[in-house]
Amino acid sequence: MTEPHDAPEGMDTAGPDTTPENLVAFVTPLLAAHHHPEPHAWLRFLQAGVESLPDPNYQRFAINRAWRLIFAKLNQRERIDTIDVRYCLVDKEGSIQDWKKLFETGVLPFILEHQLPGSL
Repeated sequence: MTEPHDAPEGMDTAGPDTTPENLVAFVTPLLAAHHHPEPHAWLRFLQAGVESLPDPNYQRFAINRAWRLIFAKLNQRERIDTIDVRYCLVDKEGSIQDWKKLFETGVLPFILEHQLPGSL
């Protein structure tokens, strides 16, 4: 039997009888918990159906894509440098737990500071 710690690198397991992790359900409540005025607004930039996909690595890729689009629009409209925050949106390296930590510490503060996506 494969134990969760024996999973291939980059693949998180939730256990044998649990559903895969829903990263959309991580991001939206995180925004709400930090008093974002519109915690669901970012979802309009997300590919439809991502939250129901069983692969958290694809969810991570799609979520990162949505936020990169938001950051690019901010950069284009306001000329605000978004390179450092986009650097924190890692698609493949590290575990899902690493991604969550990096999102919370490296991306969330920028989102909150600029109240993104706002009217972009």
